[in-house]
Parts: sequence; structure tokens; C-alpha cells
Amino acid sequence: MKICIVGAGVIGLSTGLCIKNLLPAARLTIIADTFNPDTTSDVAGGVWEPHFVTYPDKQELSKWQKTTFNYIFDLSVRPNAHEYGAFMCPSLILESDKVEKPDWSDIVVGFNILSKDEIKRRTGVEYETGWTFNTLVLEGSKYLPYLTNELRKQGVNFEKRKLNSLEELTNYDVIVHCTGYGARKLVGDDNVVGYSGQVIKVDALHMKYFITSPTAYVIPRSDGLIMGGTLIEGDESRIPDEQHTKMIYEDCCKLLPQLHGCKILKVLKGIRPYRKNGVRLEKEVKIIGSKKLNIVHNYGHGGNGVTLHWGCALRAASLVKEFQQENL
Repeated sequence: MKICIVGAGVIGLSTGLCIKNLLPAARLTIIADTFNPDTTSDVAGGVWEPHFVTYPDKQELSKWQKTTFNYIFDLSVRPNAHEYGAFMCPSLILESDKVEKPDWSDIVVGFNILSKDEIKRRTGVEYETGWTFNTLVLEGSKYLPYLTNELRKQGVNFEKRKLNSLEELTNYDVIVHCTGYGARKLVGDDNVVGYSGQVIKVDALHMKYFITSPTAYVIPRSDGLIMGGTLIEGDESRIPDEQHTKMIYEDCCKLLPQLHGCKILKVLKGIRPYRKNGVRLEKEVKIIGSKKLNIVHNYGHGGNGVTLHWGCALRAASLVKEFQQENL
């Protein structure tokens, strides 16, 4: 089979690797107008934590979450885990309102609900809800090069090119569409809504916790700490805003006073590809003149790219194999 993947973020590259693992003889090309280090996945926090994610089949969604958690955990305990940027870290989630225990609590390690007194002792601030658990971090700046190298080893071709339509790819047997926010224009999906996210990387290696509150969050990195962040609907600019940088820094220092004075290393901004009616992971067949386009869509993960990527990639690869079985 001659297969093309459109998109080179964490969804596109992981889907490519799953396809090659399932169909090693396939001739695979990955086309994108941006590659590492310039994708949204390079900016992403990279922490496994489901949030604002929907899919009609709740059991399937839970399966994707669990499959991805287990996959990242496997990476995190390998001798060369630092090459992938995968590691486990303690987490603290704080909410101002009463929030029910999440349905993914049995996936993470050591989930524990805190009393109000315990929350006050840990933070010095009163919150209505608090949870602790151990989750996983996967750094895009390391993981994407790893995926790229693995794909190159298996003979995958990479092409930097901007597409205006999937109809430009009629010479492929199957097209796997993984463009995230780009799907809004590329396939005319008005359900896709971009939410810009700006974060700051600071020199704070002493912080080893993932902590999030209603106003701020911090995510540990092997080379610093991510402070976040913004969530602005419809903002398509990737240029960081100075006022937002100041706000993020101040909010994170209010959450964790020990961060005052930390040196800012970098300011990053990307676009989270949310989809109003949930993740789109399905087959589509389009007839273009005398040609037939076999398409597998895999996009609309919002801020859950890392959280869902491997489970969704395995499913997308299985849909590609279905096309193979139907047409050969």
C-alpha cells in the first residue's frame, strides 16, 4: 500500500509508527508544512491528564487513555527514558468548586482525594477539591525527534509541503489525516476551534511536581519548568503576548511563592485543536472524478494530544488495515 499521513505533530508521527508496526511493507510518506521543533506538540505541556475531551463512545475513550498511559509508562522505565523525555511525576490538582472524582482515577498511580484540611496544609490556601496522584510527562521536544528517527529507520519519507485539499493526494491508496487545527481549513470542519495556549519555560529544576489550580499550572521538565498558561478561543497567532507572559508568571508565583525570581528561559505559544463534537477518528471514502480517496481521520484532540496519542494511533492504524483488507 502507498499511504500518506498529513500532519507531523504527536498524533501524525505516532500514527505513522503504528502503521509501520502493523503494515511493515507499506510505503509511507508524511507530509506537513511544519515539523519539529515548530509544531503545537513542541509547545504542549506534555502531561498525561484528560481534560475537556469528548468522544461518543466513553469506553473507547477510556481505552485510548489507558493504552496511552501504559505506553508512556513503558517508555519511562526504559534505561534510555531520558531520550524520549518520559518520566513519572507526583501531581496535585486543585479546584475552587466541588468536583467529582474523575473517571480516569483508576488509570493513574496512587489516586487520593484530599480533605479541605489537607489541602490547606499543603498549599496554605483554601480550595474546595484536591487530588493527588502520580502521572506521566512526555516532552515533545524529545519525543518527536525520537518518533522521527524511528520512522526514518523504517524507510518513511518526509515531505515539507502545504496542502490546500486532500484531493491533491489521489495518488495514494490511503490518506491519514492528522492536521489538528489545520483540519478546519483543509477539510472544512467548522467544528474545529482553536484555543491558543501560551506557556513559559523557567529555570526551576528544583520543582518536581505537576500542580494545577483554577488560575495556573506548572509542569516539570528535564531542563526546566513549564508555567502556564492561557486558553483563548479563536486566537490563531503563534506570537507570544508580553502581557500574558507577565500574567502567567505572576499567577504561578502566587500558586507557588518559591518560584519568585526564577529566570525565564523561553516563551512558547501554540494552538490547541479542540473539536466541538469530540475527537474525529473514523474512515471516510470520497469520490473525486474517477478516483477514490480512502481517508482515515485522526484529529480534534484539543489539549489531550499526549494523553490520547498512542491509543488513537493504534486505532487509526487498524482502520488503515481495514482499507487494505477491503481493497486488496
